[in-house]
Amino acid sequence: MLAGCEEAKPGLKGVQGKVTVDGQPAPEGSQVSFNLVGGSYSFTTRTSATGEYSYLPPPQAPLEAGEYEVAVLPPPSQTTTDETGLSIEVKTKGAPKNYGKFSDPKSSGIKATLGGEVITLDIAVET
Repeated sequence: MLAGCEEAKPGLKGVQGKVTVDGQPAPEGSQVSFNLVGGSYSFTTRTSATGEYSYLPPPQAPLEAGEYEVAVLPPPSQTTTDETGLSIEVKTKGAPKNYGKFSDPKSSGIKATLGGEVITLDIAVET
């Protein structure tokens, strides 16, 4: 059986959007976490330097459709290169540990119903 010949499973094709924190683009590497209500399915993606995020899974592994609770977390670390040329993770200086209620999917108040097409969900975090 060839992997490229598998039939695509029905389901969510993806989610994209922009995250702002106090009116500014979220720091690069901020995490956007989606947790299926009443289920154990979840996924996380990260923001770019402009605060944009996108999660577009391959057709063979679509996301579960349904209502999701969403949380936003500051970037835990940044990738940098040390003096030897190796990539290392360094904790982000000055970054908050969380964004209060926005960092907990149960209390953030952010919900999204994800279905068959790619949806856009822009998120405004106020600290």
